[in-house]
Amino acid sequence: MRWLSFVVVLALLVVGGHATSASATPMQSGPPPTVTGENGVVYPTDPEGRALLLRGWEYSDDSCGSTSFSGAAEKFRQMAALGYNAVRVPFNWECMEPTFGEYDEAYLSAFARVFRAAEDAHLMVTPDLNDHFPTWVLDRAGRQPGTSSVEFGSTAIGSADLGPSVLGKHGDLEFLAAWGLVYDNPEVRGRVLDLWAMFAGRFHDEPSLFGYDLFNEPLFDPLAQGASVIDPLAAEADELTPLYQDLTDRIRAVDTTHWVLVEPFWAGVGSLAQPTRLGEIRDPQRKIAYAPHIYDLSMESGGDYEPASGFVQRYWDAVVRYPKQHGLPLLIWEWGTRDPKSPNAGRYVDEVTAGIDAHAAGSMAFVWCTGLSGWCNLGDDGLPGAAMASTVSAYPQRIAGVPIALSTSGVGTRLSYRPGGDQPTLVIVPKAAYPGGYEVDLAGATYTVTPKGTFDVVGISADPGSATVEVTVRPK
Repeated sequence: MRWLSFVVVLALLVVGGHATSASATPMQSGPPPTVTGENGVVYPTDPEGRALLLRGWEYSDDSCGSTSFSGAAEKFRQMAALGYNAVRVPFNWECMEPTFGEYDEAYLSAFARVFRAAEDAHLMVTPDLNDHFPTWVLDRAGRQPGTSSVEFGSTAIGSADLGPSVLGKHGDLEFLAAWGLVYDNPEVRGRVLDLWAMFAGRFHDEPSLFGYDLFNEPLFDPLAQGASVIDPLAAEADELTPLYQDLTDRIRAVDTTHWVLVEPFWAGVGSLAQPTRLGEIRDPQRKIAYAPHIYDLSMESGGDYEPASGFVQRYWDAVVRYPKQHGLPLLIWEWGTRDPKSPNAGRYVDEVTAGIDAHAAGSMAFVWCTGLSGWCNLGDDGLPGAAMASTVSAYPQRIAGVPIALSTSGVGTRLSYRPGGDQPTLVIVPKAAYPGGYEVDLAGATYTVTPKGTFDVVGISADPGSATVEVTVRPK
């Protein structure tokens, strides 16, 4: 049954069609929240108006209660030591609201330590609502009271071990039925809206907060309302889009500053390289970012990447359509290798990171844990290992001007941009990536180096009258 339901989901997700754009987004007064590069990439801006690039990892803790996220400070220090500037942290709905209408204050207080630790480590945090449904949602979805299944996605009943099926909870019809309630059941939908309004109201003043990732890998109910089949692409436009709009409106009632991140349906874009059918999300602050994931199906199922499949190139061809149509930053907010030691993992990492450089303003690798297998991508030394070792490289964190082109390959980082403003461009150079030292070549600018212990910050100032700045950081 698990595979049958998943086949239905995947088959439906391959159907064609395009969503229509909604009315124009109201303009915002003051400095623009984004800058568009000559490469077509839309970047968020920092308070000085520089193009902001985000590089980071996901840190996960599925435990509930007051001890959750207790490892955040140590993990964030490790990330920061390599020059990363961002972290994605899921929180679980079942931990947050184990009883209908009652939030767990111990869990909320535990999540506050995420912001404290991130602030200390100078990381920007994206909290993310994970689809670990509370038991009261699963009961409404048809589960018999008192029973449990690892497929439901509930931490309390063992979602960390989903068994041999790569589909896990995504192949369970009652889990999908719970997603249907998120869209169609007034009580469940209302609780999702209230949860995000509460969360944003509580944490919107946190200095380390970047934005809100509204749902981790949202899904739909293929048998909603008794239908024998439902078009997921229509559901993405007709159900997910208005829910995102309602959530954005609720968040904006308490927070007009931070970004709102939206993801497409699970598998459609990230695993099948299909264009999303999301419609426009209107935001008077113009701070909506598109945050899809990318996972090769062969690697997800435990195999190796097959370069001949052309998956990564098809993914980039499909994924850029939505952010280009709506003028949004593209953030690849989850990607990684299931086994970075597999023969073709290095090829996969190179293809993905080249696409991130060319098309995206940020990326989050999955996941920050030791083992070099089972999605853990750190070696025993606590550094990204095997194929993922190449992700530790110099990168421009803030670009003062209009970006033209960027490449952060293992042989060297190259950046070109048209300078603007009075602030320097900042390039982060982690020393772990250059054990023999590095050198900086410039055209049209001068630079200074500020040591930060385990990494250097290279500050680049354009020469007077320089129309273009060219920067190269490479091993000596």
